[in-house]
Amino acid sequence: MRRTLHRQKRRSVVSQLLSMGSSITLSMLPVVHAADPWAVNIKAAAAAVELQATDDMTIGGNIGPTYAKGQDGLLRAVATVIQGPPQGTRVALVALDILALSRDVLDATSREIEKRTGIPFDHIIINSTHTHHAPATVRMHGYDVVPEFVDQVKNAAVEAVVRADSELTSSSFTRAFFIMGREETIGQNSRIQMRDGTISWARFDRSEQLHPTGPFDPDFPVLSFRRPDGSLAVVLFGHSTHPIGTRNPGRRSPAFYGLAAQDFERESGAISTFIEGASGSTHLGIGNIKHVMRTPCGWACPADGTLPCLHSV
Repeated sequence: MRRTLHRQKRRSVVSQLLSMGSSITLSMLPVVHAADPWAVNIKAAAAAVELQATDDMTIGGNIGPTYAKGQDGLLRAVATVIQGPPQGTRVALVALDILALSRDVLDATSREIEKRTGIPFDHIIINSTHTHHAPATVRMHGYDVVPEFVDQVKNAAVEAVVRADSELTSSSFTRAFFIMGREETIGQNSRIQMRDGTISWARFDRSEQLHPTGPFDPDFPVLSFRRPDGSLAVVLFGHSTHPIGTRNPGRRSPAFYGLAAQDFERESGAISTFIEGASGSTHLGIGNIKHVMRTPCGWACPADGTLPCLHSV
């Protein structure tokens, strides 16, 4: 389970949101092409709830049970609620800094969101950012879930949507912008042609690697919402590289995308959400995995390409 979307058909909701604007590399375009974009009543608000974890919790995403000591950045549930035509329709998008969630937990979470906010079940998307540095939330690779953490994730997801929806009622109308950026230096296909003629998926000796043997998706979509005064209200972005990489090895972390989102959030003042793309067989570029995992570098080491895309908003 590489990433989690609440329902297969709900991808169409995201597609509709992102396809409303024309795609152009590093050029912000208004989503609404009207004579007066502010005449279209769109609101957007976001909220984040921190997830609390301890060193005795099994980490999800490794082969066999492992444990982290300490933490870099925050593990969060981040929710964005968007309201617009027709008839004030609301959509909730939730990103969780975890590996994945099972369908039964997702359904129960969405039902609770529907009950608390009135947002229809089919208008809720829940995405796991797939960080490999958070407590285990699904059973795999010889270890079980951390049940108290799963309960916390469910409650945090609900609370984040409730807070964002409450914020929406007092928010001003916003103007939506969409950018399709490109980031080609962070990741690559995981299947690597080696000098000895073999194809490897897990050998990270850079001197023995020649080139990736499969595709990689460099698209870097960014959807942002601005208030009438020009300030950013909400930012959502996505990319498709496996989120394995921390500031410091052996710590819990939202991984490099989550750290970049939190840094951009501090810079811009807008709650920023990372949505994980199709990264099942894409990892950090040649040499990057060893570099990130073994040196106490900042998020900029593997992900410095994300900030130009985000700054362009």
